[in-house]
Amino acid sequence: MKMSDFDYADSHFGFGASEQVILELDFFEAARGTVKNARVNVVDTCPKCGGTCCVAGTKMIRCDHCNATGMETISTGAFFMKTTCRKCHGTGMFNRYPCLYCAGKGSSVQLKSVAINVPPGVEDGQTVRVKVGQQEVLVTFRVFESKYFRREGADVHTDAVISLSQAILGGEIKIQGLHDDIKLKIPPGTSSHKVFRFAGKGIKRSTGFGYGDHYVHIKISIPQKLDKLRYELIKAYAEMETDTPGTIEGISSSKSKYEYA
Repeated sequence: MKMSDFDYADSHFGFGASEQVILELDFFEAARGTVKNARVNVVDTCPKCGGTCCVAGTKMIRCDHCNATGMETISTGAFFMKTTCRKCHGTGMFNRYPCLYCAGKGSSVQLKSVAINVPPGVEDGQTVRVKVGQQEVLVTFRVFESKYFRREGADVHTDAVISLSQAILGGEIKIQGLHDDIKLKIPPGTSSHKVFRFAGKGIKRSTGFGYGDHYVHIKISIPQKLDKLRYELIKAYAEMETDTPGTIEGISSSKSKYEYA
């Protein structure tokens, strides 16, 4: 249905169902919360009559049917009873020239840009009720995946690549965190796929109490090409190894820990 085909006047009283909006977010916006603008149908003051309900240049008049009391007396035969005035519907005033845009209601459904507060920790496909003016809007979030962060509930996971030297000797690297950078102390002898946990560095929990954790998964970068000096150094180290599981290319004197006398 086109917006031009929308019956603004009738929709004012038929606007019981909440407006539905799909809001696209990147990973950080969803994880940390943000404010996003969205085009939403809202009930607002009629732009034509300014809420007067009347055609420009006219105004409400006293209802002559009930003498502006809002009530009329009707006969049921032997009895008389008072009821709401049929002409002014109990208002005591009569609109002789109602605004054509809002059918004399003073307000209409309008498409407007509104600011929507996105709470931290929303997930892809999640729908929440958001207060917009005097009404509620159903907002469904579409969250784009991050190339760096992986999410599990309130926890986040990332990979960190370290060099072979750092794995053997230890060191320190800087990790991009969800809220700020994290310094990761690498102990000597760190193996690949080792996981470090940083408590409270994840996403705010949906319960509103505390944050999830940030888990860093270590990956060791193995050099694909070595110059002559580095090759000789690695080769010399390999010749001194005594716990090699199998053989090493180009090394004949290496001893496997699986060799038995």
